[in-house]
Amino acid sequence: MSVRHIRTDNFKKCYKKLPRNVQQAADSQFKLLKKDPQHPSLQFRQLSSRSDCWYARVTQDYRTLATKYQNVYIWFWIGTHAKFNALTANPKNLVPNNLPFDPIEEQSPLTSTLSLMTVPSTEDINALRLDDLIQEAISDFEEDRYVEWD
Repeated sequence: MSVRHIRTDNFKKCYKKLPRNVQQAADSQFKLLKKDPQHPSLQFRQLSSRSDCWYARVTQDYRTLATKYQNVYIWFWIGTHAKFNALTANPKNLVPNNLPFDPIEEQSPLTSTLSLMTVPSTEDINALRLDDLIQEAISDFEEDRYVEWD
């Protein structure tokens, strides 16, 4: 069974907002992906923090995201490297800034309880957003709302 690549409506919306030269680079990189997925310039890899998300390099400043589902890569996002970093930030790799320096035994029950209550970080919100984008991409595929990327 051959691997398929499709683009969702969300991908197409993101793509249309890109400068023309980045669109052309994306098209060229995709042709290269179909021909040689291991080509070093693509940096086509699975996200280290997620087994269901893949990315590829479009240019030095742009990346694209896909999820692999039933032997199909569903490309659902393309944008700047900075937005890619924010969207794919792994909160598990971040060191919490509210860790107590005192041993737990010396803390009052109130302090211990308060230190456990935290406001969701930007990284947590972005991780939730990435989950939403992946689920939306899979739904688009299951409901035939996509185009083949030939």
